[in-house]
Amino acid sequence: MAREQSNTATTNAQKGSCVDCPVSVTRRVSYRFETGLWDPHIPSERTLNIPYALAIDGKADKAFSKKAAVLKAYVAKDDIFVEPGQTVALYLNSDAAPANRKHPVFAVTPKEHDIEVVIKERRGQLGSDDTPKLKGTKEITDARGNKRKVDVYEATLTGDIWFKVSYKYTLDDAKRLMPPETVAEIRAAVLSIFDGSLKGELTVNAPNDQGVMQKTILTFQNADNPVQNIANFDMYRDGLPRVHPHAWLALIDAALKSGIKKVITTSGWRPMYGSISHRTGLSLDVGYLDNVLLNRQELRGGRQDVKWVSDAEKQLFKEKELADKAVKAAEDKRDSLIKEQNNLNRLKKSNPGKVDPLRERALENELTDSIKNLEAANQAKVTADNAWNKERDLHEPTIVKSFRTSLSQCKCVSQVFDPWFMDDNTRDQVPSKPNLQISSNEKLHSHHLHITVYDPSLPTK
Repeated sequence: MAREQSNTATTNAQKGSCVDCPVSVTRRVSYRFETGLWDPHIPSERTLNIPYALAIDGKADKAFSKKAAVLKAYVAKDDIFVEPGQTVALYLNSDAAPANRKHPVFAVTPKEHDIEVVIKERRGQLGSDDTPKLKGTKEITDARGNKRKVDVYEATLTGDIWFKVSYKYTLDDAKRLMPPETVAEIRAAVLSIFDGSLKGELTVNAPNDQGVMQKTILTFQNADNPVQNIANFDMYRDGLPRVHPHAWLALIDAALKSGIKKVITTSGWRPMYGSISHRTGLSLDVGYLDNVLLNRQELRGGRQDVKWVSDAEKQLFKEKELADKAVKAAEDKRDSLIKEQNNLNRLKKSNPGKVDPLRERALENELTDSIKNLEAANQAKVTADNAWNKERDLHEPTIVKSFRTSLSQCKCVSQVFDPWFMDDNTRDQVPSKPNLQISSNEKLHSHHLHITVYDPSLPTK
């Protein structure tokens, strides 16, 4: 990456004479993305980690030769230094991967002043113009009192710009990315997504691990988000091929291994909703496996009545949450008493006459009792957890368990989130956690299954 350059001078040994002292002047360029500028939004839209690579005068900077980097929304990327007259631009999203770079965007050319570019994400079919517009000039004073002028530019991040910077995988890409051990029928099915021939459901007939032929039909729901934000969007032509081939491979392979006859995908690549993984094309969402609606919102009072959330489970879940609260209260009580005891011990050293001996003895007893109460609360929590886990697992459809297991064992899959379990990293040895529908991510995945595949050249964290 271009940085502040050192000043240089030619010395002269002749006393009293002068020489020219060339000084290298640099200009700072700063980019700041303001994403999710709509209401309501979900937290992931305000905290996007956007893959990027820097381009200077039309060439990718060598610092990004092996993979993209990540810039965070609402955090200024302000360490770009170039010479006056050099043009700075960004490769963004999946277009930032080294093999994909075709569409540098938000280009600016600093001259007399530094430049700050504020990029605001807005929904609607607003076109694909990514040219930043000059809004004015401001003066900044640094910590040393030095002043500098900054030209402030604004640009809009639209659905059509997301479309432009989201790589569309080709048939050759898909062929190259297919592992050599891929079953021929599965390989052909994946390739049909990228060769332009697919126009409706995708039917896959392939042998399972026992050599028995299995049939799976993939149905694709046309998500509203790209349609509403991109001009002339066609799901088969523009959407499905922007999803990484490994995502389709993992989905089809897991469905066949699980004996699932029908899969309905509810979202793949989309530009302006949710996490960056969908915008990069690394993720797929599944709504149905055969006749199983992947929804457990009923656990917390949702209206969708499903037989895999029993009345008994809902009651046991309430008891589990009460047990969790009891543990938290017991921990807080113990910690409060420990803090009081520490303060008392310090007082005994600094001013022993101020110590109340009656309170000191009572405190010891209270602390002993609090530890016992915490132990009892933890035991009750284990009992409540086990009871809820058992009842939940009892009603979980077998095909969901099998599908999740197959996905998690796939080398190309990095995350699986669903209404039952959340696994942020399938590549480590940490077990998946039950979906408690507490965090925003858990709530978001209480009504579908989400797959993310791994691309080492395209970091999203």
